[in-house]
Amino acid sequence: MGTDRNRKEPVTAGELMAELEADPEWVAERDRREAEMAARQAELRRAEAPLVAELRELGYAVDSAWDMYKYKPYEDAVAVLVRHLGVDYPARVREGIARALNVPAARWAWDEVVAAFRGEQEKGAKDALAVAVGSLCDVGDERQVAEVIELAGDAAHGNSRLLLFETLERSGRADAYAVLERAAEDSTVSAKAQEVLRRWPRPGEGVAGGQGEARWSVEGLVASSAGDEPWVRARAGGSAESRVRGDG
Repeated sequence: MGTDRNRKEPVTAGELMAELEADPEWVAERDRREAEMAARQAELRRAEAPLVAELRELGYAVDSAWDMYKYKPYEDAVAVLVRHLGVDYPARVREGIARALNVPAARWAWDEVVAAFRGEQEKGAKDALAVAVGSLCDVGDERQVAEVIELAGDAAHGNSRLLLFETLERSGRADAYAVLERAAEDSTVSAKAQEVLRRWPRPGEGVAGGQGEARWSVEGLVASSAGDEPWVRARAGGSAESRVRGDG
Protein backbone atom coordinates (compact mmCIF):
# COMPACT_ATOMS: atom_id res chain seq x y z
CA MET A 1 0.00 0.00 0.00
CA GLY A 2 1.24 3.48 -0.76
CA THR A 3 1.82 6.19 1.76
CA ASP A 4 -1.02 8.67 2.22
CA ARG A 5 0.87 11.87 1.46
CA ASN A 6 -2.22 13.98 2.27
CA ARG A 7 -2.51 12.75 5.85
CA LYS A 8 -1.61 15.51 8.35
CA GLU A 9 0.86 14.97 11.16
CA PRO A 10 -0.67 14.92 14.67
CA VAL A 11 -0.99 18.38 16.17
CA THR A 12 0.87 18.84 19.44
CA ALA A 13 -0.70 20.53 22.44
CA GLY A 14 1.65 23.46 22.01
CA GLU A 15 0.71 23.88 18.36
CA LEU A 16 -2.98 23.70 19.18
CA MET A 17 -2.65 26.37 21.86
CA ALA A 18 -0.71 28.57 19.45
CA GLU A 19 -3.52 28.24 16.92
CA LEU A 20 -6.14 29.08 19.54
CA GLU A 21 -4.18 32.06 20.83
CA ALA A 22 -4.07 33.37 17.26
CA ASP A 23 -7.86 33.26 17.06
CA PRO A 24 -9.26 36.62 18.30
CA GLU A 25 -12.73 35.16 18.95
CA TRP A 26 -11.37 32.31 21.06
CA VAL A 27 -9.16 34.69 23.05
CA ALA A 28 -12.07 37.06 23.66
CA GLU A 29 -14.31 34.22 24.86
CA ARG A 30 -11.59 32.86 27.15
CA ASP A 31 -10.97 36.29 28.66
CA ARG A 32 -14.70 36.80 29.19
CA ARG A 33 -15.04 33.47 31.03
CA GLU A 34 -12.01 34.16 33.20
CA ALA A 35 -13.30 37.63 34.07
CA GLU A 36 -16.69 36.20 35.03
CA MET A 37 -15.04 33.56 37.22
CA ALA A 38 -12.86 36.14 38.94
CA ALA A 39 -15.85 38.39 39.58
CA ARG A 40 -17.81 35.47 41.00
CA GLN A 41 -14.96 34.51 43.32
CA ALA A 42 -14.64 38.11 44.49
CA GLU A 43 -18.38 38.24 45.15
CA LEU A 44 -18.22 35.06 47.25
CA ARG A 45 -15.23 36.38 49.21
CA ARG A 46 -17.09 39.62 49.99
CA ALA A 47 -20.21 37.74 51.04
CA GLU A 48 -18.30 35.32 53.28
CA ALA A 49 -16.07 37.98 54.84
CA PRO A 50 -17.95 38.17 58.18
CA LEU A 51 -17.63 34.42 58.73
CA VAL A 52 -13.98 34.35 57.66
CA ALA A 53 -13.20 37.22 60.04
CA GLU A 54 -14.65 35.30 62.98
CA LEU A 55 -12.80 32.13 62.08
CA ARG A 56 -9.53 34.03 61.79
CA GLU A 57 -10.11 35.56 65.23
CA LEU A 58 -10.11 31.99 66.55
CA GLY A 59 -6.76 31.40 64.88
CA TYR A 60 -7.84 29.63 61.69
CA ALA A 61 -5.95 31.00 58.68
CA VAL A 62 -8.75 30.43 56.18
CA ASP A 63 -10.17 32.30 53.22
CA SER A 64 -13.43 30.34 53.30
CA ALA A 65 -15.34 27.77 55.33
CA TRP A 66 -14.21 25.36 52.62
CA ASP A 67 -10.69 25.57 54.09
CA MET A 68 -11.68 24.32 57.55
CA TYR A 69 -10.92 20.70 56.69
CA LYS A 70 -7.25 21.57 57.16
CA TYR A 71 -7.81 22.20 60.86
CA LYS A 72 -9.99 19.34 62.08
CA PRO A 73 -11.44 18.82 64.65
CA TYR A 74 -11.83 22.62 65.34
CA GLU A 75 -14.29 22.19 68.24
CA ASP A 76 -14.14 25.90 69.10
CA ALA A 77 -15.20 26.91 65.58
CA VAL A 78 -18.41 24.87 65.47
CA ALA A 79 -20.51 27.46 67.30
CA VAL A 80 -19.41 30.13 64.79
CA LEU A 81 -20.23 27.86 61.85
CA VAL A 82 -23.64 27.00 63.29
CA ARG A 83 -24.48 30.65 63.85
CA HIS A 84 -23.62 31.46 60.24
CA LEU A 85 -25.56 28.43 58.97
CA GLY A 86 -28.71 30.53 59.23
CA VAL A 87 -27.32 33.48 57.27
CA ASP A 88 -28.60 34.03 53.73
CA TYR A 89 -25.25 33.51 52.04
CA PRO A 90 -24.78 32.51 48.38
CA ALA A 91 -25.34 28.79 47.84
CA ARG A 92 -21.63 28.05 47.43
CA VAL A 93 -20.89 29.58 50.84
CA ARG A 94 -23.76 27.66 52.45
CA GLU A 95 -22.36 24.46 51.01
CA GLY A 96 -18.94 25.19 52.48
CA ILE A 97 -20.44 25.79 55.93
CA ALA A 98 -22.45 22.56 55.71
CA ARG A 99 -19.35 20.59 54.77
CA ALA A 100 -17.41 22.14 57.64
CA LEU A 101 -20.13 21.01 60.08
CA ASN A 102 -19.62 17.36 59.16
CA VAL A 103 -17.45 16.76 62.24
CA PRO A 104 -18.22 14.96 65.52
CA ALA A 105 -17.90 18.22 67.44
CA ALA A 106 -21.08 19.45 65.72
CA ARG A 107 -23.32 16.75 67.18
CA TRP A 108 -24.78 19.20 69.66
CA ALA A 109 -26.09 21.24 66.70
CA TRP A 110 -28.30 18.40 65.38
CA ASP A 111 -31.50 20.49 65.38
CA GLU A 112 -29.87 23.38 63.54
CA VAL A 113 -28.34 21.17 60.86
CA VAL A 114 -31.61 19.28 60.30
CA ALA A 115 -33.54 22.55 60.06
CA ALA A 116 -31.06 23.84 57.48
CA PHE A 117 -31.44 20.65 55.45
CA ARG A 118 -35.23 20.95 55.48
CA GLY A 119 -35.12 24.50 54.20
CA GLU A 120 -32.28 24.22 51.68
CA GLN A 121 -33.25 24.18 48.01
CA GLU A 122 -29.90 24.41 46.23
CA LYS A 123 -28.54 20.98 45.29
CA GLY A 124 -24.92 21.29 46.35
CA ALA A 125 -25.72 22.79 49.75
CA LYS A 126 -28.56 20.35 50.36
CA ASP A 127 -26.34 17.37 49.55
CA ALA A 128 -23.68 18.64 51.95
CA LEU A 129 -26.29 19.05 54.68
CA ALA A 130 -27.62 15.55 54.02
CA VAL A 131 -24.12 14.13 54.51
CA ALA A 132 -23.80 16.08 57.75
CA VAL A 133 -27.20 14.89 59.01
CA GLY A 134 -26.34 11.28 58.26
CA SER A 135 -22.93 11.54 59.86
CA LEU A 136 -24.06 13.39 62.98
CA CYS A 137 -27.04 11.12 63.68
CA ASP A 138 -26.74 9.14 66.90
CA VAL A 139 -28.51 5.89 65.99
CA GLY A 140 -29.08 5.28 69.67
CA ASP A 141 -31.21 8.42 69.87
CA GLU A 142 -34.81 7.55 68.99
CA ARG A 143 -35.75 11.12 68.09
CA GLN A 144 -32.81 11.62 65.75
CA VAL A 145 -33.34 8.30 63.99
CA ALA A 146 -37.05 9.06 63.59
CA GLU A 147 -36.15 12.36 61.94
CA VAL A 148 -33.74 10.70 59.52
CA ILE A 149 -36.39 8.11 58.64
CA GLU A 150 -38.87 10.90 57.93
CA LEU A 151 -36.42 12.92 55.85
CA ALA A 152 -35.21 9.90 53.87
CA GLY A 153 -38.78 8.94 53.08
CA ASP A 154 -39.87 12.39 51.91
CA ALA A 155 -39.58 12.70 48.12
CA ALA A 156 -39.76 16.49 48.50
CA HIS A 157 -36.06 16.34 49.39
CA GLY A 158 -35.21 14.97 45.96
CA ASN A 159 -32.27 12.66 45.48
CA SER A 160 -30.36 14.37 48.29
CA ARG A 161 -32.19 11.94 50.58
CA LEU A 162 -30.23 8.99 49.20
CA LEU A 163 -27.29 10.32 51.22
CA LEU A 164 -29.27 9.34 54.32
CA PHE A 165 -29.85 5.72 53.31
CA GLU A 166 -26.75 4.31 54.96
CA THR A 167 -27.82 5.94 58.22
CA LEU A 168 -31.11 4.06 57.90
CA GLU A 169 -29.09 0.88 57.62
CA ARG A 170 -27.04 1.77 60.69
CA SER A 171 -30.23 2.22 62.68
CA GLY A 172 -31.31 -1.38 62.05
CA ARG A 173 -34.95 -0.32 62.41
CA ALA A 174 -37.89 -1.97 60.70
CA ASP A 175 -39.48 1.33 59.70
CA ALA A 176 -36.14 2.40 58.20
CA TYR A 177 -36.11 -0.75 56.08
CA ALA A 178 -39.65 0.03 54.95
CA VAL A 179 -38.53 3.46 53.75
CA LEU A 180 -35.74 1.86 51.72
CA GLU A 181 -38.12 -0.61 50.10
CA ARG A 182 -40.36 2.22 49.00
CA ALA A 183 -37.34 4.19 47.79
CA ALA A 184 -36.26 1.19 45.72
CA GLU A 185 -39.34 1.86 43.55
CA ASP A 186 -38.41 5.53 43.00
CA SER A 187 -36.16 5.85 39.95
CA THR A 188 -34.45 8.96 41.34
CA VAL A 189 -33.00 7.07 44.33
CA SER A 190 -33.62 3.40 43.53
CA ALA A 191 -30.01 2.43 42.75
CA LYS A 192 -28.74 3.53 46.17
CA ALA A 193 -31.75 2.07 47.98
CA GLN A 194 -31.26 -1.30 46.29
CA GLU A 195 -27.53 -1.23 47.10
CA VAL A 196 -28.28 -0.79 50.80
CA LEU A 197 -31.08 -3.36 50.79
CA ARG A 198 -28.74 -5.96 49.33
CA ARG A 199 -26.60 -5.66 52.46
CA TRP A 200 -29.51 -5.70 54.90
CA PRO A 201 -30.95 -9.03 56.12
CA ARG A 202 -34.54 -9.58 55.05
CA PRO A 203 -37.34 -10.68 57.38
CA GLY A 204 -36.52 -13.95 59.10
CA GLU A 205 -32.83 -13.87 58.20
CA GLY A 206 -30.10 -13.58 60.80
CA VAL A 207 -27.52 -10.88 61.09
CA ALA A 208 -24.30 -11.08 59.08
CA GLY A 209 -22.58 -14.38 59.64
CA GLY A 210 -25.83 -16.17 60.39
CA GLN A 211 -25.53 -15.71 64.17
CA GLY A 212 -28.16 -14.39 66.57
CA GLU A 213 -31.72 -13.32 66.00
CA ALA A 214 -32.92 -11.57 62.88
CA ARG A 215 -32.34 -7.84 63.00
CA TRP A 216 -36.05 -7.40 62.62
CA SER A 217 -39.10 -9.50 61.86
CA VAL A 218 -42.39 -9.25 60.02
CA GLU A 219 -44.14 -8.96 63.37
CA GLY A 220 -41.86 -6.06 64.24
CA LEU A 221 -42.82 -4.31 61.04
CA VAL A 222 -46.52 -4.74 61.78
CA ALA A 223 -45.99 -3.18 65.19
CA SER A 224 -44.06 -0.27 63.69
CA SER A 225 -45.31 2.76 61.82
CA ALA A 226 -44.81 0.75 58.62
CA GLY A 227 -47.59 -1.64 59.60
CA ASP A 228 -50.14 -0.01 57.34
CA GLU A 229 -48.05 -0.60 54.22
CA PRO A 230 -49.69 -3.16 51.88
CA TRP A 231 -46.42 -5.06 51.42
CA VAL A 232 -46.08 -5.36 55.22
CA ARG A 233 -49.62 -6.73 55.61
CA ALA A 234 -49.01 -9.17 52.75
CA ARG A 235 -45.81 -10.46 54.31
CA ALA A 236 -47.39 -10.69 57.75
CA GLY A 237 -50.27 -12.71 56.31
CA GLY A 238 -47.87 -15.02 54.51
CA SER A 239 -45.86 -15.55 57.68
CA ALA A 240 -48.98 -16.42 59.66
CA GLU A 241 -50.17 -18.84 56.98
CA SER A 242 -46.75 -20.51 56.98
CA ARG A 243 -46.96 -21.09 60.71
CA VAL A 244 -50.46 -22.55 60.42
CA ARG A 245 -49.26 -24.96 57.71
CA GLY A 246 -46.13 -25.73 59.71
CA ASP A 247 -43.87 -24.40 56.94
CA GLY A 248 -42.09 -21.86 59.12
